Amino acid sequence: MSNSTDKFSLRLFHKVTKSQHHSLSPSTGGRAKMIDVGAGTGAMALSVARSEEGKNLYILATDFSPNMIDVLAARVKREGLTNVDSRVMDGQRLAVADEAYNYAFNAFSLNCIQDMQTGVNEMFRVLKKGGRIGISTWSAKLAPRQILKNTVAKLNPGNPNAPTGLPTDRLLNTPEEIRPYLEKAGFSEIETTFEQGYTDLVDYDEWIKLFRDSTLYMSSKSIQPAEIRPKFDEALLEVLKEMYPSLP
Repeated sequence: MSNSTDKFSLRLFHKVTKSQHHSLSPSTGGRAKMIDVGAGTGAMALSVARSEEGKNLYILATDFSPNMIDVLAARVKREGLTNVDSRVMDGQRLAVADEAYNYAFNAFSLNCIQDMQTGVNEMFRVLKKGGRIGISTWSAKLAPRQILKNTVAKLNPGNPNAPTGLPTDRLLNTPEEIRPYLEKAGFSEIETTFEQGYTDLVDYDEWIKLFRDSTLYMSSKSIQPAEIRPKFDEALLEVLKEMYPSLP
């Protein structure tokens, strides 16, 4: 997992928990709990789990895709993390009790949930009174969908209708687009900020690692024909060099 992913995930985690650090301590008599909805291969959950601040948390990482959860579970086992569970779960119907978690996170995958409002409502339902939520979304400047669309086009020359596996009609490029979903679910004291999350990516290898941790990457790659799927990363690298030629 890239250092940039770790850094951004922990910045989001700190922002959400900044006024509740006392609840992260086991001395409070109970273990604080965090749920990561749409966890993908574990970028957010694992970054927090291996951190000093998150080591006392219980973390449940969920995703709709069994393949994602398989990768995530293998990472948990490989790293020997004992505070992370991973389960296949629909973000619209979380198999979790009401008011069970202190924190809920959704990193870059809200628009992969078919009914986004239902997904946010579910995160509200499973949070304890006073619980906090953190949601991140890609900016239009980074344009991951365009990068992946260009990758699919490069893999399928002459086929403008090649499937991308991407949600095209719900971009959520700004925090302000997320605010109405939070308000309707019942959240209050909502804060939205613009975070330069990945400006510290230093080379194309870091970009590839970043994409491999994303739900969008997995969705786009898995829908490609089996015979061209092994060429996906090579095509992605070519597109990155074309769109961002200034990186080393």
